[in-house]
Amino acid sequence: MQSEPGDDPGGMVQTLYRRYVPNLVLRHVREGEDPEGRKPVNGMPTAWICAKGTCLPPAAGPEELEERLGEALG
Repeated sequence: MQSEPGDDPGGMVQTLYRRYVPNLVLRHVREGEDPEGRKPVNGMPTAWICAKGTCLPPAAGPEELEERLGEALG
């Protein structure tokens, strides 16, 4: 997730904590510091979700994050 460490950008962290996500790894990175070179979508806090060997499209904002979590977790 790209944002300032310790921040809850737009409620994204709270969205994650509302669900049981086994083996969740949450990594905050500042824009421009992502070792894989990912960029935020439309300047919004953005999360990337990978599960079961597949990565989904980036989620920009809590609504998209909730949708992606549903896709990843079933």
